[in-house]
Amino acid sequence: MGYIIDVALNILKNSSEKNTILDLVKQSECNFYYETMEYNEKHDVHSIITLEFEEESQNMMNFLRNVKAIDNIYIESIYDDEQDSLIYASTYYKKHCMHKKCVKKHKEERKTRSYSETDMEILNIMSKV
Repeated sequence: MGYIIDVALNILKNSSEKNTILDLVKQSECNFYYETMEYNEKHDVHSIITLEFEEESQNMMNFLRNVKAIDNIYIESIYDDEQDSLIYASTYYKKHCMHKKCVKKHKEERKTRSYSETDMEILNIMSKV
């Protein structure tokens, strides 16, 4: 397998951005993608688009950079399926989608694990404001 990326946007506030993100998804040449809807207690409706890339590619890195540059579209998580490792999780994802024990485990792993060049490039992209 490869990398699994979750991207989210609030449909009620940013419905026009959905076409933008779907265009980027199609340009990214990912293996496949699917969309789910998430409803929360505040009656927000989020579109969650999950993409899978077979392996690290320049297309994947470009996708991350392009999504990161768009307001109101958020990269929630990036998971390395081969290494069975969560590379990146947004604050929202850690607070609302992960169990507290998993968040603690993720924080500990970040301190002790070794990162590949690809992982480092992903983290560098995600850390840029």
